[in-house]
Amino acid sequence: MTRKPEVVVNDYATSRVPADQKKSDWDVAIVTAGFCIAMSGLFTGSAMAAGLTFQQALIAAILGNTILTIYGTFLGIAGAKEGVSTSMLARHSFGRQGSKLVSLVLALTMLGWFSVQVGFFGTTIHAMFPSGGFLTNAKVSGFWGGILMLLTAYYGYKGLSLLSKIVIPLIFVTSIIGIAAAVNQSGGWSALSIIVPESRILNFPYFVHTPDFGR
Repeated sequence: MTRKPEVVVNDYATSRVPADQKKSDWDVAIVTAGFCIAMSGLFTGSAMAAGLTFQQALIAAILGNTILTIYGTFLGIAGAKEGVSTSMLARHSFGRQGSKLVSLVLALTMLGWFSVQVGFFGTTIHAMFPSGGFLTNAKVSGFWGGILMLLTAYYGYKGLSLLSKIVIPLIFVTSIIGIAAAVNQSGGWSALSIIVPESRILNFPYFVHTPDFGR
């Protein structure tokens, strides 16, 4: 009898990705770019602006993201070579039982990350539309925002890829416009570089050595 091919329902989360199912470098890059754009990152940036000078914030962002890039590059190389997820890759280092602990840590981290993003989304929508009524209430908007986020997870990688291809170019254009508007409002690059924060509420080395691993 001819064996029927296994139907994959979990987007290869617990199995090796077949060679003919692997995505292009461009597809993976644009989805990864979507991972980096999160509400927590925007709030981190605003906190850095409030507690650091422009030069310090720029250096902290570059060094922090460099650490993440190096860390993620080695994981990506190993994952691409083996065709498995990080949790499955952990079996090579920690064994089958040890990888379960790694998977649990990742699951709890992602649960916390999702909760933070939903909370940020709700408070942001409420701040933007304070008189919007029931739907823009912080808790309610956080709820329907979370549902929208889960929809992409339901469709797996294909959902993330489609969303990223639509949203990433729009966010890039919006970011350029926002940067130009912020620099212009502050009086230009020279004026921006000499702005001193009113209160030193942040520790500069802290931001350099603790990049946003939640993303």
